[in-house]
Amino acid sequence: MVVAPADGTVLRGGSVATISWTATGTLPKEIVEWEAFLSVDGGCYFATRITPHLDIDIRTFQWPVPNVTSDDVRLLIRIGDEREERSVDVPLRLAIVADPGAHIQVAHVARSAGEPARRGDPGVAAWVAGDRKGRKVALQRAPARTTFRRTARAAESSGHGDAVTPVLTGTHPSLCTIAAAAAAQHARTSSPLLARDILLLVRRRNI
Repeated sequence: MVVAPADGTVLRGGSVATISWTATGTLPKEIVEWEAFLSVDGGCYFATRITPHLDIDIRTFQWPVPNVTSDDVRLLIRIGDEREERSVDVPLRLAIVADPGAHIQVAHVARSAGEPARRGDPGVAAWVAGDRKGRKVALQRAPARTTFRRTARAAESSGHGDAVTPVLTGTHPSLCTIAAAAAAQHARTSSPLLARDILLLVRRRNI
């Protein structure tokens, strides 16, 4: 059960928030690690991994809030052993209000998108990297002209209708832009979106 953030919380873009969860009972011994993902379009596309792969005994992590306005922000937690994993949709709905003055820093541009949140989904557009103890934390993102494709089978199984193929080209795209592009494609629009950085390089603390 996720105890933070609380359902209905309104977060400020570019700030640092805390995710904290507890388990009812003893987890199976094969569950040794977890990570969390974020969607700004109601769970259609989890464009961001907001934690590194963390040891299962670490249940609290401070994460960077995308600097984008959305009233339908969802979280997903994935648990397992990095080979066999189970996705858990968190039954919370959050909101984010963008802060035009927020300073954003991306540590590294990778060669490709990150691992997807769910099987058959597009890879994530940005992700927090670090070790299993939540140290050496840094933000990475996909390269500027990455194409994020989602299979029709994955779209059907997730309950979000037709396949989504968010495509973004630009000189400096970011997590929130690509996530917004996914939502726009899902709504069958094709308006170009301006690129904008959205995540703050953060360090885990208070765990």
